Amino acid sequence: MITLNKLTLRIITISALQLILFLGYYYFSRPNNAFIYIVFSLFVNAFIVATVIWINNCGKSQVKWLEIKLTQLYEITHNLNKSTEIYLNNLPIGIMAINKDKKIVWINNILENILDGSFVGTHIELISRELYQNINDSIEQFEIMFKEEEFLTSYNEEYDVIYFERVTDLKNLENKYLERRLVLGQLILDNFSESLSKLDVEKRAKIQSEYFSEIGKWAEKKQIYLKGFATDKFLLLMDYQKLQELIKEEFEVLDEVRKISVQTKLQITVSIGLVCFDKPVLELQEKLDECVDIAYERGGDQVIVNIQGEQLKYFGGESQAQSKRSRIRSRVFAGQLTGMIESASKVVFLTHKSPDQDGIGGIVGLDSLCKSLGKESMILLDYIKSDESMKRILKLLFEVKNNITAKVDVIEDFIDKDTLIIVVDVNNLNILYGPVKENKTVVIDHHRRSENSIKSDVLYVEPYVSSSTEIVVEILMFHESNLQITPLEATLMLAGIVVDTSNFFLRTGARTYNAASFLRLNGADNVKVKMLLRDSYQRFSELNNLLTTSEVYKNFAIIKSEEHISSVLLAKTCEELLMIDSVDATFVIGKLNDTIVGISARSFGEINVQLLMEEFGGGGHFTSAACQIESTVEEMYEKLKEVLNTLMSEG
Repeated sequence: MITLNKLTLRIITISALQLILFLGYYYFSRPNNAFIYIVFSLFVNAFIVATVIWINNCGKSQVKWLEIKLTQLYEITHNLNKSTEIYLNNLPIGIMAINKDKKIVWINNILENILDGSFVGTHIELISRELYQNINDSIEQFEIMFKEEEFLTSYNEEYDVIYFERVTDLKNLENKYLERRLVLGQLILDNFSESLSKLDVEKRAKIQSEYFSEIGKWAEKKQIYLKGFATDKFLLLMDYQKLQELIKEEFEVLDEVRKISVQTKLQITVSIGLVCFDKPVLELQEKLDECVDIAYERGGDQVIVNIQGEQLKYFGGESQAQSKRSRIRSRVFAGQLTGMIESASKVVFLTHKSPDQDGIGGIVGLDSLCKSLGKESMILLDYIKSDESMKRILKLLFEVKNNITAKVDVIEDFIDKDTLIIVVDVNNLNILYGPVKENKTVVIDHHRRSENSIKSDVLYVEPYVSSSTEIVVEILMFHESNLQITPLEATLMLAGIVVDTSNFFLRTGARTYNAASFLRLNGADNVKVKMLLRDSYQRFSELNNLLTTSEVYKNFAIIKSEEHISSVLLAKTCEELLMIDSVDATFVIGKLNDTIVGISARSFGEINVQLLMEEFGGGGHFTSAACQIESTVEEMYEKLKEVLNTLMSEG
């Protein structure tokens, strides 16, 4: 700010300069009219002084105006800051400001009350390790607990501000709502009518009452609404809280019904489907039907639970699957499949990655059906990295089929909107080799369904059947009159059955022999099958070397190998181990490649190896299963022992 003293000093300075200029000019120029020159100089000096004074006064008025405005702005800002501070301190949300070093620089009153102190200058890790970890990882929103209170925490990384919203009451309300959500269920007595039909009326009524009484006692004990709507089917109603109790005890009704079946020597088990979704009842019914279908297609004697936002849960499955297949169902499916092939423009056949003899055998049979119906078809096989035994199969296959490719893009170019896609020997989307399209799709398989099942228009899954080839052969038997199968095609199909039954040793029923008989009548060569499945000397040596490294752990035989080993050799070695006396199940662990470890599992039926392999993300059958996982051999070995220990402790 310019003061009066400074102004005076300026005027004196200007006057002095003006006087010096005047004297200098006068001294050197010696003007004739000195008086006029003096008057003019004084006038100029006065003008300059007046101008300086005027400019200074203007500046002073502007400075005064600015001072007034700054004072007003300061008062507004002060009041605003004060009101903001009061507002932030009275918000129902905790607020914390931190610096770049993660130290607290300010918190509002609400958060002070929560933490019992301001903690300004304290590192947030001392407040909560979990809070520090989430902030350090730049997680924008997460939940955290303080003094048994739950808070939804939001982090603004740009301004280093953390907000804490108390959600305990909301969570409690949500939990109460979740606990009271409707659970819709269906209980089915597997193989009930078929088993009782063989008994006289009196015995049938007595046994039926035993099963119904046990189910009724279970429902009453657990406070479940139970209503029968068919001879072997019951409606179940409960809430989510009750469902959680049943999950913890793993549905003891399965064991109780199984005990009755042991006493009566009947093959009757229980299958249950349960769904809990915040959906209309009709949509719940659709999801319930899916659960029941999965339980049935996995062989029964189990519970499938589908809860919104969670993965499917499986319980039970401790009994061998009982065949519910009939000639009528097979004939109906055969007719349905024929109609779909005839109405399609083309047909594409897919199977799983690294195809085996069963997948190829099933495709060979169905491709022959397409040929007899005059339909163009293509086969996609992942055969590039096949082992020696599969290469012999493929060599024969290429002799009878010229419509095979390993290139997915070739198949994609071949498919049009009316092409029918037939998937054989796989229903798991994760291991399918080929494109998933919006086309009409048929799945034919004998593996138990999982949550990652392929979406299809027609699903024909029979988990109690020996092989997919057996299903296909039975379909072909209904077209015997106008179907031409070459002896080589019949041999390839027979090889599929032989491999999946371990030479008619496992999972073999009367219908399996009927299928084999049909193939023999069409020229299948047993000797050629045996020759196709022979091992090289190197493979034979590898198998025997693996057997020498086996160990017996409790009543299980286990082999682990750090060497690279094919999935086929894993399976063969596992089957050989079954010949050890007093062994209930066998497991072979080996490296399929540098990152993937495979486990092959086999049993005679005392142990459900399919359930064990599901613990590792795999699957298969009751007596034959496998898995592939990114891990190390030692990690898989230790985890397998943990699973087996749990199995033994649970009896």
